[in-house]
Amino acid sequence: MKDQDRNKAIMFADIVGSSALYVELGNKAAKAFIADTLKTMSDIVERNDGKVIKTIGDEIMVAFNLPDNACEAAITIGLELRKINIFVRTGISYGNVIIDNNDAFGDTVNNAAHLAKLAQARQIVVTNEALISLSPWLAQLCEPFDKIFLKGSTEQTTIHRVTWDKYEGQVLDATLVGSHLDTSHGGLGAQLSLTINGQTHTLHKNDPPLVCGRDPNYASICIANEKTSRRHCSFYYHRGKFVVEDHSTNGSYIHTSDSTQLYIRREATPLTNEGIISLGQVKSPPNQQIHFKI
Repeated sequence: MKDQDRNKAIMFADIVGSSALYVELGNKAAKAFIADTLKTMSDIVERNDGKVIKTIGDEIMVAFNLPDNACEAAITIGLELRKINIFVRTGISYGNVIIDNNDAFGDTVNNAAHLAKLAQARQIVVTNEALISLSPWLAQLCEPFDKIFLKGSTEQTTIHRVTWDKYEGQVLDATLVGSHLDTSHGGLGAQLSLTINGQTHTLHKNDPPLVCGRDPNYASICIANEKTSRRHCSFYYHRGKFVVEDHSTNGSYIHTSDSTQLYIRREATPLTNEGIISLGQVKSPPNQQIHFKI
């Protein structure tokens, strides 16, 4: 049966060091151990509303309706297998998938497999499309990991790592994890304030996108700089968080209050807490910097 044009979160989770288990335990015992481990992973997937598409040696390929479920399952797998000193590396992508005869096809599938190969032991790596669709409490666990070319793309895109390690040894629960995060200024905030050269623009979650750029015919916030595109970036509210999306030639640089720097170009990323955005250059002149606060 074929199911086309459906957005799915695809996860590949690969057991690290399985070859060494065959040397250490012997073929029969290692095979049984890996089978038990894959069963544990599959049970966690099912509890998070996922479906195991197939098992490929010591790796599982899974489909979820939402990236939240994929990330929660990946974190829980990491926490559970850590107890028996087994590590996995995980790649998650989100986008159009074709499900046909109990298999999945498309760039989204290929990208998740590619990210799993890039990840190191205990790492969960997600595409930018997956990141911007995450709930705020999960998005705040993510940090930029690398810039790569994904299949079918001629431009580099940022991929992100889910920093779940701090919850090692705890039972995953959204309330528990959320209690460790400072969400007073996070994606759940009621409004986004953008201040440039002393003038503040306020964006509420039901407002239309607010556009920044060089051309007043396109932009509500105008920045007269040759490195700024006519329609450089836009700010809007999407799925529980405020997002900045870059449309420019030179990209945008985001400097957050915790000293993290993120570069985006023709892609989107959620905003948290507060920081400064420079359009088209690493550091804009002070009177052209966009100060954001949620």
